Amino acid sequence: MISSISDAFRRHFAVPCVTALDDVGAFFSKRSGVYHVEQRGKAADDTAELSLAAIDDMPLIWSMWSAPAESVSQTSRGKLCINVVLNGVTEAIHPDLGLITANQDIARVSTMVEGTRLINRSSKETLELAIPIEQLTARARSLFGRDTDGLIQFEPTLNLKSPRGLTILQLLAFLQTNCVYGEKWLKSPIVLANTKELIFMTVLGTLPNNFQSEMGAAREFALPGAVARAEEYMRSHANRPLTVEAIARKAGCSERALQDAFRRVRDTTPMAMLRDIRLEHARADLQNGLVSVTDCALSWGFSNLGRFTKHYQKKYGEKPSDTVRR
Repeated sequence: MISSISDAFRRHFAVPCVTALDDVGAFFSKRSGVYHVEQRGKAADDTAELSLAAIDDMPLIWSMWSAPAESVSQTSRGKLCINVVLNGVTEAIHPDLGLITANQDIARVSTMVEGTRLINRSSKETLELAIPIEQLTARARSLFGRDTDGLIQFEPTLNLKSPRGLTILQLLAFLQTNCVYGEKWLKSPIVLANTKELIFMTVLGTLPNNFQSEMGAAREFALPGAVARAEEYMRSHANRPLTVEAIARKAGCSERALQDAFRRVRDTTPMAMLRDIRLEHARADLQNGLVSVTDCALSWGFSNLGRFTKHYQKKYGEKPSDTVRR
Protein backbone atom coordinates (compact mmCIF):
# COMPACT_ATOMS: atom_id res chain seq x y z
CA MET A 1 0.00 0.00 0.00
CA ILE A 2 1.26 3.47 -0.87
CA SER A 3 1.87 5.37 2.37
CA SER A 4 4.07 8.08 0.91
CA ILE A 5 5.40 9.32 -2.39
CA SER A 6 9.04 8.67 -3.11
CA ASP A 7 11.47 11.55 -2.62
CA ALA A 8 12.84 10.76 -6.07
CA PHE A 9 9.43 11.34 -7.69
CA ARG A 10 8.90 14.57 -5.78
CA ARG A 11 12.29 15.96 -6.77
CA HIS A 12 12.43 14.74 -10.36
CA PHE A 13 8.96 15.90 -11.39
CA ALA A 14 8.62 18.96 -9.12
CA VAL A 15 6.80 21.92 -10.65
CA PRO A 16 9.11 24.80 -9.66
CA CYS A 17 6.53 27.55 -10.18
CA VAL A 18 4.26 26.10 -7.47
CA THR A 19 5.26 27.14 -3.94
CA ALA A 20 1.95 28.46 -2.54
CA LEU A 21 -1.77 27.67 -2.83
CA ASP A 22 -2.36 30.51 -5.32
CA ASP A 23 0.24 28.96 -7.60
CA VAL A 24 -1.73 25.69 -7.72
CA GLY A 25 -4.78 27.45 -9.16
CA ALA A 26 -2.69 29.39 -11.67
CA PHE A 27 -0.86 26.27 -12.82
CA PHE A 28 -3.97 24.16 -13.44
CA SER A 29 -5.85 27.09 -14.97
CA LYS A 30 -3.19 27.27 -17.67
CA ARG A 31 -3.31 23.49 -18.24
CA SER A 32 -7.00 22.65 -18.18
CA GLY A 33 -9.27 25.66 -17.71
CA VAL A 34 -10.15 28.05 -14.89
CA TYR A 35 -9.39 26.53 -11.48
CA HIS A 36 -9.60 28.61 -8.29
CA VAL A 37 -7.87 27.73 -5.02
CA GLU A 38 -8.62 29.70 -1.84
CA GLN A 39 -7.22 29.23 1.63
CA ARG A 40 -9.79 28.56 4.37
CA GLY A 41 -9.05 30.56 7.51
CA LYS A 42 -5.86 32.45 8.25
CA ALA A 43 -3.15 29.83 8.62
CA ALA A 44 0.31 31.37 8.61
CA ASP A 45 1.68 28.75 6.29
CA ASP A 46 0.10 28.51 2.83
CA THR A 47 2.91 26.61 1.11
CA ALA A 48 2.13 24.03 -1.53
CA GLU A 49 4.14 21.56 -3.54
CA LEU A 50 3.32 19.85 -6.82
CA SER A 51 5.03 17.12 -8.85
CA LEU A 52 3.67 15.96 -12.18
CA ALA A 53 4.80 13.17 -14.52
CA ALA A 54 3.07 12.96 -17.89
CA ILE A 55 2.37 9.45 -19.15
CA ASP A 56 1.40 10.71 -22.58
CA ASP A 57 -1.92 12.46 -21.85
CA MET A 58 -2.37 10.81 -18.44
CA PRO A 59 -0.77 12.93 -15.70
CA LEU A 60 0.34 11.33 -12.43
CA ILE A 61 0.14 14.16 -9.90
CA TRP A 62 1.44 14.42 -6.33
CA SER A 63 0.34 17.47 -4.37
CA MET A 64 0.80 18.76 -0.82
CA TRP A 65 -1.11 21.67 0.69
CA SER A 66 0.01 22.86 4.12
CA ALA A 67 -3.18 24.75 5.00
CA PRO A 68 -6.97 24.19 4.82
CA ALA A 69 -8.20 25.22 1.38
CA GLU A 70 -11.06 25.00 -1.07
CA SER A 71 -10.82 24.75 -4.84
CA VAL A 72 -13.44 25.04 -7.57
CA SER A 73 -13.14 23.82 -11.15
CA GLN A 74 -14.95 26.17 -13.53
CA THR A 75 -14.42 23.96 -16.55
CA SER A 76 -14.74 20.23 -17.16
CA ARG A 77 -11.30 18.58 -17.39
CA GLY A 78 -12.59 15.55 -19.32
CA LYS A 79 -10.63 13.11 -17.17
CA LEU A 80 -11.45 10.39 -14.67
CA CYS A 81 -9.45 11.18 -11.54
CA ILE A 82 -8.37 8.38 -9.22
CA ASN A 83 -7.37 10.34 -6.13
CA VAL A 84 -5.53 8.60 -3.27
CA VAL A 85 -5.12 10.51 -0.01
CA LEU A 86 -1.72 9.99 1.57
CA ASN A 87 -2.34 12.36 4.47
CA GLY A 88 -5.45 14.17 5.69
CA VAL A 89 -9.09 14.08 4.52
CA THR A 90 -10.55 15.57 1.35
CA GLU A 91 -14.15 16.28 0.42
CA ALA A 92 -15.44 16.65 -3.12
CA ILE A 93 -18.85 18.17 -3.78
CA HIS A 94 -19.68 16.89 -7.25
CA PRO A 95 -22.61 18.42 -9.22
CA ASP A 96 -23.87 14.94 -10.18
CA LEU A 97 -22.57 12.66 -7.43
CA GLY A 98 -22.92 14.84 -4.35
CA LEU A 99 -20.48 14.64 -1.45
CA ILE A 100 -17.51 12.26 -1.84
CA THR A 101 -15.25 11.96 1.20
CA ALA A 102 -11.79 10.45 0.79
CA ASN A 103 -9.16 9.53 3.35
CA GLN A 104 -6.21 7.14 3.63
CA ASP A 105 -8.56 4.15 3.40
CA ILE A 106 -11.02 5.46 0.79
CA ALA A 107 -10.03 6.82 -2.64
CA ARG A 108 -12.13 9.14 -4.76
CA VAL A 109 -12.96 8.00 -8.32
CA SER A 110 -14.74 10.72 -10.29
CA THR A 111 -14.53 13.15 -13.16
CA MET A 112 -13.73 16.81 -12.55
CA VAL A 113 -16.75 18.48 -14.13
CA GLU A 114 -17.58 22.16 -14.06
CA GLY A 115 -18.60 23.25 -10.59
CA THR A 116 -16.80 20.49 -8.68
CA ARG A 117 -15.60 21.80 -5.30
CA LEU A 118 -12.71 20.20 -3.43
CA ILE A 119 -12.33 20.93 0.28
CA ASN A 120 -9.60 19.99 2.72
CA ARG A 121 -10.12 21.16 6.29
CA SER A 122 -6.47 20.72 7.25
CA SER A 123 -3.21 20.02 5.44
CA LYS A 124 -3.40 17.28 2.82
CA GLU A 125 -1.20 15.15 0.59
CA THR A 126 -2.59 13.25 -2.41
CA LEU A 127 -1.54 11.19 -5.41
CA GLU A 128 -3.81 11.31 -8.45
CA LEU A 129 -3.93 9.59 -11.83
CA ALA A 130 -6.03 11.44 -14.41
CA ILE A 131 -7.28 9.40 -17.39
CA PRO A 132 -9.04 10.93 -20.44
CA ILE A 133 -12.65 9.84 -19.96
CA GLU A 134 -13.48 9.69 -23.68
CA GLN A 135 -10.52 7.38 -24.35
CA LEU A 136 -11.53 5.22 -21.41
CA THR A 137 -15.12 5.08 -22.68
CA ALA A 138 -14.02 4.10 -26.19
CA ARG A 139 -11.78 1.42 -24.71
CA ALA A 140 -14.68 0.12 -22.59
CA ARG A 141 -16.98 -0.07 -25.62
CA SER A 142 -14.46 -2.28 -27.37
CA LEU A 143 -13.61 -4.39 -24.34
CA PHE A 144 -17.18 -5.03 -23.24
CA GLY A 145 -18.65 -5.14 -26.75
CA ARG A 146 -21.09 -2.31 -26.11
CA ASP A 147 -22.38 0.14 -28.71
CA THR A 148 -23.94 2.75 -26.46
CA ASP A 149 -24.05 6.50 -26.03
CA GLY A 150 -22.82 8.27 -22.94
CA LEU A 151 -19.59 8.17 -20.99
CA ILE A 152 -18.55 5.33 -18.75
CA GLN A 153 -19.36 5.85 -15.06
CA PHE A 154 -17.69 4.37 -11.98
CA GLU A 155 -18.59 4.02 -8.34
CA PRO A 156 -17.27 7.27 -6.78
CA THR A 157 -15.38 5.68 -3.87
CA LEU A 158 -12.92 2.81 -3.60
CA ASN A 159 -11.94 0.93 -0.43
CA LEU A 160 -8.16 0.83 -0.66
CA LYS A 161 -7.95 -2.15 1.69
CA SER A 162 -10.12 -4.29 -0.59
CA PRO A 163 -8.62 -6.49 -3.35
CA ARG A 164 -9.76 -3.90 -5.92
CA GLY A 165 -8.18 -1.11 -3.96
CA LEU A 166 -4.89 -2.96 -3.56
CA THR A 167 -4.79 -3.56 -7.32
CA ILE A 168 -5.15 0.17 -8.01
CA LEU A 169 -2.47 0.96 -5.43
CA GLN A 170 -0.12 -1.51 -7.11
CA LEU A 171 -0.77 0.21 -10.44
CA LEU A 172 0.05 3.63 -8.98
CA ALA A 173 3.21 2.30 -7.32
CA PHE A 174 4.31 0.73 -10.62
CA LEU A 175 3.73 3.98 -12.53
CA GLN A 176 5.55 6.04 -9.93
CA THR A 177 8.59 3.75 -9.96
CA ASN A 178 8.80 3.56 -13.74
CA CYS A 179 8.44 7.32 -14.15
CA VAL A 180 11.35 7.89 -11.77
CA TYR A 181 13.73 5.18 -12.89
CA GLY A 182 12.84 4.89 -16.55
CA GLU A 183 13.76 8.05 -18.42
CA LYS A 184 13.77 6.15 -21.70
CA TRP A 185 10.57 4.39 -20.66
CA LEU A 186 8.58 7.60 -21.10
CA LYS A 187 10.03 8.13 -24.58
CA SER A 188 9.49 4.67 -26.11
CA PRO A 189 6.27 4.64 -28.22
CA ILE A 190 5.77 0.89 -27.72
CA VAL A 191 6.34 1.01 -23.96
CA LEU A 192 4.09 4.05 -23.68
CA ALA A 193 1.31 2.28 -25.59
CA ASN A 194 1.75 -0.82 -23.42
CA THR A 195 1.58 1.30 -20.29
CA LYS A 196 -1.59 3.10 -21.37
CA GLU A 197 -3.12 -0.29 -22.21
CA LEU A 198 -2.14 -1.52 -18.74
CA ILE A 199 -3.88 1.49 -17.19
CA PHE A 200 -7.02 1.03 -19.28
CA MET A 201 -7.27 -2.71 -18.65
CA THR A 202 -6.53 -2.41 -14.92
CA VAL A 203 -9.10 0.33 -14.37
CA LEU A 204 -11.80 -1.30 -16.53
CA GLY A 205 -11.16 -4.75 -15.12
CA THR A 206 -10.95 -3.64 -11.50
CA LEU A 207 -13.37 -0.78 -10.86
CA PRO A 208 -17.15 -1.46 -11.04
CA ASN A 209 -18.74 0.51 -13.86
CA ASN A 210 -22.01 0.83 -15.77
CA PHE A 211 -20.65 -0.85 -18.92
CA GLN A 212 -19.96 -4.04 -16.98
CA SER A 213 -23.35 -4.08 -15.30
CA GLU A 214 -25.22 -3.50 -18.57
CA MET A 215 -23.21 -6.04 -20.58
CA GLY A 216 -25.41 -8.60 -22.27
CA ALA A 217 -24.83 -12.34 -22.25
CA ALA A 218 -24.53 -12.74 -26.03
CA ARG A 219 -20.98 -13.34 -27.29
CA GLU A 220 -19.62 -13.09 -30.80
CA PHE A 221 -17.80 -16.16 -32.13
CA ALA A 222 -14.62 -15.58 -34.14
CA LEU A 223 -13.44 -18.12 -36.69
CA PRO A 224 -9.81 -19.38 -36.78
CA GLY A 225 -9.19 -17.11 -39.78
CA ALA A 226 -9.43 -14.14 -37.45
CA VAL A 227 -6.54 -15.55 -35.43
CA ALA A 228 -4.43 -15.91 -38.57
CA ARG A 229 -5.20 -12.34 -39.64
CA ALA A 230 -4.37 -11.05 -36.18
CA GLU A 231 -1.08 -12.94 -36.08
CA GLU A 232 -0.09 -11.67 -39.52
CA TYR A 233 -0.87 -8.11 -38.50
CA MET A 234 1.13 -8.43 -35.27
CA ARG A 235 4.15 -9.85 -37.09
CA SER A 236 4.17 -7.07 -39.66
CA HIS A 237 3.62 -4.30 -37.09
CA ALA A 238 5.51 -5.62 -34.05
CA ASN A 239 7.75 -2.55 -34.00
CA ARG A 240 4.76 -0.24 -33.55
CA PRO A 241 2.50 0.51 -30.57
CA LEU A 242 -0.33 -2.06 -30.67
CA THR A 243 -3.39 -2.74 -28.54
CA VAL A 244 -5.82 -5.64 -28.51
CA GLU A 245 -8.48 -3.22 -29.73
CA ALA A 246 -6.46 -2.34 -32.85
CA ILE A 247 -5.52 -5.98 -33.51
CA ALA A 248 -9.15 -7.11 -33.25
CA ARG A 249 -10.24 -4.39 -35.65
CA LYS A 250 -7.72 -5.61 -38.24
CA ALA A 251 -8.80 -9.21 -37.64
CA GLY A 252 -12.41 -8.27 -38.37
CA CYS A 253 -13.98 -9.22 -35.05
CA SER A 254 -14.67 -7.88 -31.59
CA GLU A 255 -12.03 -7.78 -28.89
CA ARG A 256 -13.79 -10.37 -26.74
CA ALA A 257 -14.24 -12.69 -29.72
CA LEU A 258 -10.55 -12.45 -30.57
CA GLN A 259 -9.53 -13.20 -26.99
CA ASP A 260 -11.80 -16.29 -26.99
CA ALA A 261 -10.51 -17.44 -30.39
CA PHE A 262 -6.87 -17.18 -29.33
CA ARG A 263 -7.53 -19.25 -26.21
CA ARG A 264 -9.40 -21.83 -28.28
CA VAL A 265 -7.03 -22.04 -31.26
CA ARG A 266 -3.62 -21.07 -29.82
CA ASP A 267 -4.13 -21.66 -26.08
CA THR A 268 -2.77 -18.18 -25.39
CA THR A 269 -3.81 -14.53 -25.61
CA PRO A 270 -3.15 -11.97 -28.35
CA MET A 271 -0.82 -9.93 -26.14
CA ALA A 272 1.12 -13.02 -25.04
CA MET A 273 1.67 -13.90 -28.69
CA LEU A 274 2.71 -10.32 -29.47
CA ARG A 275 5.22 -10.51 -26.61
CA ASP A 276 6.70 -13.71 -28.10
CA ILE A 277 6.92 -12.10 -31.54
CA ARG A 278 8.76 -9.13 -30.06
CA LEU A 279 11.09 -11.48 -28.19
CA GLU A 280 11.99 -13.06 -31.55
CA HIS A 281 12.94 -9.64 -32.92
CA ALA A 282 14.85 -8.78 -29.75
CA ARG A 283 16.84 -12.00 -30.03
CA ALA A 284 17.74 -11.24 -33.64
CA ASP A 285 18.97 -7.76 -32.65
CA LEU A 286 21.07 -9.17 -29.81
CA GLN A 287 22.56 -11.89 -32.03
CA ASN A 288 23.53 -9.23 -34.56
CA GLY A 289 25.13 -7.11 -31.85
CA LEU A 290 23.05 -4.09 -32.84
CA VAL A 291 22.08 -2.80 -29.39
CA SER A 292 22.67 -3.23 -25.67
CA VAL A 293 20.35 -5.47 -23.69
CA THR A 294 18.66 -2.46 -22.05
CA ASP A 295 18.12 -0.57 -25.30
CA CYS A 296 16.94 -3.75 -26.98
CA ALA A 297 14.34 -4.38 -24.27
CA LEU A 298 13.00 -0.82 -24.47
CA SER A 299 12.91 -0.75 -28.26
CA TRP A 300 10.66 -3.84 -28.26
CA GLY A 301 8.34 -2.60 -25.56
CA PHE A 302 9.75 -4.15 -22.37
CA SER A 303 9.86 -1.45 -19.70
CA ASN A 304 11.17 -3.75 -16.97
CA LEU A 305 14.56 -5.33 -17.65
CA GLY A 306 13.96 -8.06 -15.08
CA ARG A 307 10.71 -9.17 -16.73
CA PHE A 308 12.35 -9.03 -20.16
CA THR A 309 15.13 -11.31 -18.94
CA LYS A 310 12.61 -13.69 -17.34
CA HIS A 311 10.49 -14.03 -20.50
CA TYR A 312 13.58 -14.27 -22.71
CA GLN A 313 15.18 -17.00 -20.60
CA LYS A 314 11.94 -18.99 -20.47
CA LYS A 315 11.62 -18.87 -24.26
CA TYR A 316 15.26 -19.42 -25.26
CA GLY A 317 16.86 -21.12 -22.27
CA GLU A 318 19.46 -18.41 -21.78
CA LYS A 319 19.70 -14.83 -20.58
CA PRO A 320 19.88 -11.95 -23.08
CA SER A 321 23.42 -11.22 -21.87
CA ASP A 322 24.39 -14.82 -22.74
CA THR A 323 23.16 -14.25 -26.28
CA VAL A 324 25.26 -11.09 -26.59
CA ARG A 325 28.41 -12.87 -25.39
CA ARG A 326 28.10 -15.77 -27.85
